[in-house]
Amino acid sequence: MVKPVRKNSNKNPPVFSHEFIIQNHADIVSCVAMVIVVGLMVQATSPIASIFITLQHNVTEAGEIPLYSPGIKDWAAVFFYSLICIVVHAIIQEYVLDKVSKRLHLSKSKLAIFTNSGQLAVFYLASTVWGFDIVIREQYIPDVNFEPICKKLQYLFSVTGLISKVVLIFSRLGSIILAVLTLWFGLAQGEQQELDIQAGYYNIPAIRLAILGGILALQVYLTFNFINQELAQIAKNKETSGATVIAKSKQRKDKNKKHKKSTNEESDLPEVDQNTNKNLRKQKIK
Repeated sequence: MVKPVRKNSNKNPPVFSHEFIIQNHADIVSCVAMVIVVGLMVQATSPIASIFITLQHNVTEAGEIPLYSPGIKDWAAVFFYSLICIVVHAIIQEYVLDKVSKRLHLSKSKLAIFTNSGQLAVFYLASTVWGFDIVIREQYIPDVNFEPICKKLQYLFSVTGLISKVVLIFSRLGSIILAVLTLWFGLAQGEQQELDIQAGYYNIPAIRLAILGGILALQVYLTFNFINQELAQIAKNKETSGATVIAKSKQRKDKNKKHKKSTNEESDLPEVDQNTNKNLRKQKIK
């Protein structure tokens, strides 16, 4: 008898398909970044590969601090460092968050929240450390006394709940205000009407307005999602509290029914048996 052939359910998706790229995007990006890095080691390709790694538009004069102006070649560096960010994101996901989530045995919804929060926590931590490094290295705040700052930060981190939500709302509002002041009022003082790509000058009203619109749309979208999550959490808490109250009232009713039933059964007994049951209950209480 010939056994039926079983189809392999773990068949790999077709190459260059949407699913294939999603499953292997980290490996693809790593290969592209590796090609650029290896290009630095070869003398023939080193000038081309260096465009993706270092800034190209140097305007530093002799004896001054290195300064660079924006230019068209900066897009190569943006592309390369975007690849590096994707690789770091995949490493954190695979070697940290996935291993922790397997031990926690989270549901699908909680797993998505855990993954998103973990990636954001790493990003916020790296940004904070980098910001403090710039502030100290450039001496923006000289002679900083870190003892009161640490105490204030410790108190701030100890207060959670409503304060953190208020801070989140004000940070969204502050981002919008800062974007408007920078893009619409600040850069407008040195704007020109024509776009000059060769000189690397993009400060025109159309580009500034497009960037400002993107920032405003992103902040509105994030705020809308935050409000929806809070409303869903409030509704969930109400349902949970209502179910708890119903369960407690049901338990009380069942207990009262059992007590009445036992009292009725005991009243049907002779007086001697009733006294015996009362004495037994007193002994159990003692």
